[in-house]
Amino acid sequence: MLTLAALPWAAAHRDPEAPLLRLGAVTLTASALDRAAAGVAARLEREGAGDGDRVAVLCGNGLAFPPLYYGALRAGCVVAPLSTSSPPAEVARVLHAVAARVLACDPEHAGAAAVALEQSRTGARLLVVSETASADPGT
Repeated sequence: MLTLAALPWAAAHRDPEAPLLRLGAVTLTASALDRAAAGVAARLEREGAGDGDRVAVLCGNGLAFPPLYYGALRAGCVVAPLSTSSPPAEVARVLHAVAARVLACDPEHAGAAAVALEQSRTGARLLVVSETASADPGT
């Protein structure tokens, strides 16, 4: 049975160079999304996030979101998407309410994410992933 977490992997095995997402002039292929999601999953696991842990995601509507989303699912985590229009104090309240282990964000929201983490006092870790996220699990 195909799960939501396995969609990038399945697409990459059907047609690795198939375009899955386009934003302006940038195209994300099936294999690129699969590699990036695997890299995010490995980074989350190094941060101690795994089966059933919550990963809050503070990310704009860009190409950084899909690797964060699918990477968290691949690591067995529950994704808690956050609104980028929320002030840090609201993000902090949500982090506390969902007991997030990790707050993952794109570089654009890293500053607000760091403030929210400090305010939340949850001990959650910050994971910043760019649109050109490294697919290398060692980075």
